[in-house]
Amino acid sequence: MALGAVLVPWFYAPQAGPRRLLWFAATTAVAAALAIRAYTTGAA
Repeated sequence: MALGAVLVPWFYAPQAGPRRLLWFAATTAVAAALAIRAYTTGAA
């Protein structure tokens, strides 16, 4: 699931500009949150 969150911008992000960087930053943050949650709950 975390990997999917990181790959989403490749398909849905705008083509250029700072909004694309925002997409990547946001989805990477979501992936990190999912990884931390999985680690702390033991649901890896």
